[in-house]
Amino acid sequence: MAKTASLTSGLVAKKGQAMPAVTHQAEAPARAAAKTAAPDYYKALTVKLDRERYEALKTLA
Repeated sequence: MAKTASLTSGLVAKKGQAMPAVTHQAEAPARAAAKTAAPDYYKALTVKLDRERYEALKTLA
């Protein structure tokens, strides 16, 4: 079992200075998804867009 992190003030970042903890170099997301996803795989999702972005997406689709 892994040791849990101690809860100290060092865990709290000042506003605007927060960064993700990186422990290894990750692959590019598109490549990683392409390796694991089957050709017939899809994922449905819902997003909220303002009118301008919705119209742009609709035009590109």
